[in-house]
Amino acid sequence: MPSCGSPPVRARISANANRIVSPPSDQAVRNLTPQRKATVLLVQDHPLVRQNLVRFINLEADLMVCGEASSSREGAAAAARLKPDLAIIGLALGNESGLWLIGLLRDTVPDMPVLVLSMHEEDLFALPALKAGARGFMMLQDAAEELPSAIRDVLAGGIYLSSPLRQRFWKEPRPKRGVSAGQAGGQGGTGRPVA
Repeated sequence: MPSCGSPPVRARISANANRIVSPPSDQAVRNLTPQRKATVLLVQDHPLVRQNLVRFINLEADLMVCGEASSSREGAAAAARLKPDLAIIGLALGNESGLWLIGLLRDTVPDMPVLVLSMHEEDLFALPALKAGARGFMMLQDAAEELPSAIRDVLAGGIYLSSPLRQRFWKEPRPKRGVSAGQAGGQGGTGRPVA
């Protein structure tokens, strides 16, 4: 499994002489290496789910899974050691709580956002996860269609929630008086002014 951080550039000894070859400049390294991939730590207790998520995420050109853990304690240790750009955490981690891990990571690795990926109902668990410090909540059943974009949204500083949940948490502003629902961006507007 690749490490999360970029490997340090070190001086090397030339094969045909006992002299040190200096490392390339930072600018040369930037010009030679492709764009850095965002690194992801997976903390899920089901091995099959982890394996499929690793394959799925690593298919993305800009994302890379750099570590895996199956428990809260392993996840906390991996986050401290690997320093990934983002952690994807399940809520049920064997006999441990993913909510506890989210709070711990918020305190110990505050710059690392957390996205919850869970089979548990978002109606019941999304708000506690956000209160614990998660930057998003996704149902496992939606991962195939939405996970890469959710990861990118959270990495960009946003909060990811499903559309129905987002509408419940953040009620969209009502149209101004005299503007039809169709003019305000709603679906199926009649074009008549709203009273």
